[in-house]
Amino acid sequence: MRTSKFTFSENKYKQWVKEGRGTGAGEEYKPWLTVRDVPSIGRLWKLVGIKMDRVCHLLSDLEAHCFMVNEFSPTVTDINEQFPLPLEKTLKIAEELKIRHPVDPVSRFTIVMTTDLLVHEGQRRLARTCKYEADIIPKFNSKGQDVNQNTRNKLKIEMTYWQREGVEWAILTEKTYPRSKINNIRNFRGDYIRPNVPLPNGLDIESVMNVLQDKIKGNVIPRFVTTKVDQTLGLHPGVALRILRHMIAIQMVPVDLCKLISFNHPLYIK
Repeated sequence: MRTSKFTFSENKYKQWVKEGRGTGAGEEYKPWLTVRDVPSIGRLWKLVGIKMDRVCHLLSDLEAHCFMVNEFSPTVTDINEQFPLPLEKTLKIAEELKIRHPVDPVSRFTIVMTTDLLVHEGQRRLARTCKYEADIIPKFNSKGQDVNQNTRNKLKIEMTYWQREGVEWAILTEKTYPRSKINNIRNFRGDYIRPNVPLPNGLDIESVMNVLQDKIKGNVIPRFVTTKVDQTLGLHPGVALRILRHMIAIQMVPVDLCKLISFNHPLYIK
């Protein structure tokens, strides 16, 4: 049973609008929904963005994986997760499509619909909805009712809204991105190093990255190279390798993420 903590009401709507939810850009953006606002069905994620230096709120494993893949794209400049759609517009669309607009089952107040990821490529926007295939394909219960029909109705409202805005909209499922690519990005994303981290001997990260970028080419074995760089620059063992992983995280070394990456073998440089 849904508890009052997750009930959406007129007072909560006014409060969230006053808080500026759904507004801002970059590190100033505030998502309409946070992990504290929804029932914990599945895993909820709080990720510190690399391109957006703020905590990002993702409401499922699928959302988190799609967020990470899109953030890793060199063309993406910003991502707004849990982006709210104007209530007056979605209500009008629902009426035109003869679809019931989502309402809170407890308060009966009309729910603000959201798009999972609004991806920015400079001035271009891409609306992306993350849904598991099992939640959108026709699925009938013992009474012959399609239990996923309401979900598809919501998607029709969302799709129509973005079409009228002139924004490309698409559904991302668990089959959209290769699992190998997701695993590689999750792996290297954790090696991102925040700016101004000091290194021994007065070195800065940029100087070590420049050395590595000149040496990680062709058929060299990365682990041999990073060990030599540690010794040459007087770094602790493993520091240069960690910085190389950081370089992959920021796409300074453009590896093929769909292939197995091993530092004991040459990298697949794109």
